[in-house]
Amino acid sequence: MDWTSLTNSPNRIGLEIVKAESAPTICDRFFSKVTIVGASAQLTSVAPGEPAVAGGRDREEDAAISVLLIEDNEADAYLVSESLANSQPPRFKITHRDRLSSGLACLSNESFDLVLLDLSLPDSDGFETFRRVRESSPSIPIVVLTGQDDLDLAIKTAREGGQDYLLKQFTGGELLKRLMCQAIERKRIIEEALKEAETRKHEFLAMLAHELRNPLAALDCGLSLLGAAACQESDREWALTMAQHQVRLLARMVEDLVDSSRITRGTFQLRRERVRPAELIERAVDTMRHFAQTKGHRLHVVVGPNLPQLEADPSRLEQVIFNLLNNAFKFTPRGGRVEVSAVAEGGELVLKVRDTGSGITPDFLPHIFEPFVQAGTTLERERGGLGVGLTLVKAIVELHGGSVEARSEGLHLGSEFVVRLPTVGADDAVGSGPSSLQDRPSLGVDGAPE
Repeated sequence: MDWTSLTNSPNRIGLEIVKAESAPTICDRFFSKVTIVGASAQLTSVAPGEPAVAGGRDREEDAAISVLLIEDNEADAYLVSESLANSQPPRFKITHRDRLSSGLACLSNESFDLVLLDLSLPDSDGFETFRRVRESSPSIPIVVLTGQDDLDLAIKTAREGGQDYLLKQFTGGELLKRLMCQAIERKRIIEEALKEAETRKHEFLAMLAHELRNPLAALDCGLSLLGAAACQESDREWALTMAQHQVRLLARMVEDLVDSSRITRGTFQLRRERVRPAELIERAVDTMRHFAQTKGHRLHVVVGPNLPQLEADPSRLEQVIFNLLNNAFKFTPRGGRVEVSAVAEGGELVLKVRDTGSGITPDFLPHIFEPFVQAGTTLERERGGLGVGLTLVKAIVELHGGSVEARSEGLHLGSEFVVRLPTVGADDAVGSGPSSLQDRPSLGVDGAPE
């Protein structure tokens, strides 16, 4: 596009260009004033270092998107500013610098929403230009607008945080505006994600410290009791039993963290074998039975007959059932009911754990399997845990080729977790057979049948 077609085309808005008196041509000095005749938008500037506002300096300037344009070619800079002035909203406030040094000085003194950067400048060239701007203002999104059609350079800038790499000859006003807005939005999303991750990290560290403090305090108390000269035999037995329980609690906590790390790094492995589902459920239920009794929960277990076998890691699936039961007991008040059921359905084993506990709010339900997340997390917690149990459930189930779903009607309405695992053979194949769990009565608060 040349200046004649820009100003004389009948299909474009007319432009009034007023040169600076000391400037023999427009290329010797940027433009001193450009008024878009017959349009509501206005672009005004007096020098390469002063801002141009697409949309009018005196109307809602604070709401404009602030852009630093670092471009030594004044004709290109003019065309960028003019095309943004003629584009649809949002509005842009453009500050132009024609050297990297002056651009960096501007970044250190002013606040911008985006940097539009040419890589070939009189005082810098190529990736070095991008690197220095990036180091100077790592939080500001950078869009490269250049004539260098270099795929390797484009990839390199993207890897180092560049939001886009645009070629001047293929980027018009509306496209440039859209890509700039997208770059700002991408940067905002990334920053919010990083802030959330940082918040999660600090919440987790506080949670971990809280969870470690309780068993360590109990162990310290037990050791003090054992070291007392007047320690009775009954006190000694109690202290040893308590210490064993706390050590097992710590060991499980550490193992959960190790498993979570293995899953994240992709090193979590399964030792598959033929497994009878009813036996897994029975072992997990037996492990949790004492806990249920001490918490005053009613536990009801129903396992269908002749369940087909699974090709699975038995210890990991037992961990899945244990974690689901532990979660149900943790969020169910005293006297509440926890139900476990398993049936064969369409080539799958369908395992359900349902409780009458606190339920899950609709806004939290989509995040229930995320790591280190707990509903209503505070340091004054009675339920405990690191928030990785359900994350491990989902990961282990999916590694077995299955799926897990959380359901809840809302707060105080209980919850249900449904695990589906592929079975080996048809539903009527010889598999688990009748188990001691089948037709077992519910357990009451005192552990006796209801």
